[in-house]
Amino acid sequence: MANPFAIIWVFCAIPLLFIRLPLTSAYALSVAAMIVVINSLFFASNLDIATISRLALAGGLIIIAIGIFAKMHITVTRQLSDTTELLKGTLEAISQGVSVIGADKRYKLFNQQTCDLLHLPASLLASKPTLPEVVQYQIDRDDFRDFGEVTPDARAYIFSRGVNVDEHTKRNYVRKDAQGRFIEVKTHPMPSGDVVRTYADVSQYENVSKQLRELLAEQQVMSQLILQQVRQRMIDSMTSLALTRDNETGLHIQRTKLYVKTLAQAWSGGEGYRERLSNDRIEKITAAAPLHDLGKVGIPDHILLKPSHHTADETVIMRTHAILGETILLAAAGNDYTPDSIFNIAARIAGGHHENWDGSGYPSRKQ
Repeated sequence: MANPFAIIWVFCAIPLLFIRLPLTSAYALSVAAMIVVINSLFFASNLDIATISRLALAGGLIIIAIGIFAKMHITVTRQLSDTTELLKGTLEAISQGVSVIGADKRYKLFNQQTCDLLHLPASLLASKPTLPEVVQYQIDRDDFRDFGEVTPDARAYIFSRGVNVDEHTKRNYVRKDAQGRFIEVKTHPMPSGDVVRTYADVSQYENVSKQLRELLAEQQVMSQLILQQVRQRMIDSMTSLALTRDNETGLHIQRTKLYVKTLAQAWSGGEGYRERLSNDRIEKITAAAPLHDLGKVGIPDHILLKPSHHTADETVIMRTHAILGETILLAAAGNDYTPDSIFNIAARIAGGHHENWDGSGYPSRKQ
């Protein structure tokens, strides 16, 4: 005698075998199987009609539940398939490369733009390699030959080969590939533990930025040259102004310029002066030397050009030329407080060129 429960479980499993068939077909097969089993129970067992009816009812309810489950499964599967296709279509429509890397650092998803931008075969990413394996593949292929065009963050990442790197830290870097393109790589950690990486060709932006930097550098060089020329013209004008006031002073200015350069070059090799008297500084001191008597333009002619000795009062006025010269040159320096600027050097020379080693000079009696 057939086991009724075994038979019922067998026919209840039938709809699962046909879950991919249309629901009407699945229900028809299930009902047919139920009829066969009921007949088998009726003729092959001594079960009464009431028991068989209860079993048939239970079987019918199970079939209905399985049918509902099958319908839900088909609906969810169709929605998931549609969503997957939509996601794939969206990924392929995006101009950027997009890849999803799991918590185990294996590639889970990628679009064709990722392969194109990274110049990677689709079969490689389709095999679900780990991120360090892909980085090593790129290193072996010499993708990172031009480190001069790679940002420091990218260099550190490449040197690490993606090993022991916290990919769940948001980062952004730019590197230059073997084809000369600038690729911007962004890492976006996800709450699920996955990481989304995006890749974009920013070559146009980087090239324009490079051209702008070069233009700015050229402009800075030109500005410095123009500034030097302006300063030199100002120095020449100030020197000429001093020359027009006193011929003897004019000859004195030229002699002083030669003396200053000779002394500075001689001292530059001595202990304590070697670092302070570089060639550039000596040139600035030499250029500034002619302005040491510039303050004499503020001295009245009857004192400045007096052929005889000055009186005590005249001497006091005459000695103010040091302070006058320093004041004029500091005004010319403006907001440039750099100690090595030529006008600041000239101001210190003008203000201190009458000081003596023993403190007997003027105006500040420096030692």
